[in-house]
Amino acid sequence: MNHGINGRKNLWWVEKVLNTRFFKSKFTDFVSLVDLKVELWDGKEWREQGEVKAGMVLPEEFLIPIDTGILKNSSEKIKVRFRTITGFFEIDQVHIDFSENEPVKVKELKPDKALFNEKKDVLPVIEDLNNKRVKMLVGDKIDLVYPAPDLAEGYERGFTVALTGYYHTDVHARENPFMKNEERGFLETVKEALTAIIDAVKALPDLFRMNSLMNSVYDAPLEERAEKVIINNVLPWVDREKQE
Repeated sequence: MNHGINGRKNLWWVEKVLNTRFFKSKFTDFVSLVDLKVELWDGKEWREQGEVKAGMVLPEEFLIPIDTGILKNSSEKIKVRFRTITGFFEIDQVHIDFSENEPVKVKELKPDKALFNEKKDVLPVIEDLNNKRVKMLVGDKIDLVYPAPDLAEGYERGFTVALTGYYHTDVHARENPFMKNEERGFLETVKEALTAIIDAVKALPDLFRMNSLMNSVYDAPLEERAEKVIINNVLPWVDREKQE
């Protein structure tokens, strides 16, 4: 695949194109190639239980629930396998836990404050889930301050945080104000990008080549997808980059 998409000028609208109905399922399947799939043998076939997505947070522990209820024979050995393409993951250790689930009490909390870079309270912005966003650049942070509920005897406190929003895969991507967060179709998105940015037309050949590649590997076996995407496209691109 050629590499003619100018990420700084075009990546923001290309990402929106890839999230339209025309592309989304194919693109999700396409990028899942680099994920680590966790599968359980049910006696007849391998059943997917979860996945670990590739990214920068991999030196951590991951918990994948396993549904042993699907086993055809409860007395047989449990067989779990990890599937991914070669060289993307290094696994230090694997454990399986059969202990009883501990009682859990969940209480949803709303923050009292949301301090942007320790200065401005952006709570009114992030509470509006429909139209408003806080734009964050590299180095920015938001400190969320919550009221601490009483802790019952014998319990330990833990937390999870639910977030909404979006990010650009290229931190240098430049947005254009003509396109807000409204849902648009594939052709409408491309048409508006071409109208607003003259150079956007230069990205179309690579976008269409990507679409052709995604179509060719959609729902294909892992080995076929790895050959067509990694061996035939990614590795030659890496070699060209090294030579340049």
